Amino acid sequence: HYSMANFVYILKKGMDITPGGNDGEEKVPESQKLGEPLPLEQRVTRLIEITCLTCFRYVAQGLFERHKLIMATQLVMAILRGRGELQQQKFDFLLRGPKVLGEENPLSEWVSDSVWASVQALKELDDYSSLPDDLVGSAKRWKEWMELERPEDEPVPGDWKRMPEFERLLLFRVLRPDRLTA
Repeated sequence: HYSMANFVYILKKGMDITPGGNDGEEKVPESQKLGEPLPLEQRVTRLIEITCLTCFRYVAQGLFERHKLIMATQLVMAILRGRGELQQQKFDFLLRGPKVLGEENPLSEWVSDSVWASVQALKELDDYSSLPDDLVGSAKRWKEWMELERPEDEPVPGDWKRMPEFERLLLFRVLRPDRLTA
């Protein structure tokens, strides 16, 4: 049961352990205080972070282990959207994994038609228009990377490794969708 009263309790607890202000810090044991007082803007940011984490921990107590990652992902995506750091079009692509059928697959020896259809869909998004050409032009490097047991532990070939983490996640969505499932 997650009520407003529970949320207020969590918020007050977060205020107590967030540095700065005068929110009853004398009630908080020294071991739980989070450091030196902060300027107001930084304190609010830290309070939001602590509140999110505390809420997640509170809700996670009632979840099965296999559902905690789903909940954490939903929370992170909501935070990123709230900050304006997540483009809806890319988020939708991650969730839906669209495909563009009918394009000839020049790498059919090692790239399935399904993966190639996903690559064709991804190239429609900003920042990915050169992906099909790069796959063909650097086929050896891409093939080696795609055949790794754990490609997430290795850099993505070429300049793609410089992309932000979420952007690289879309590469995994199309090239190694097996690495996105638990």
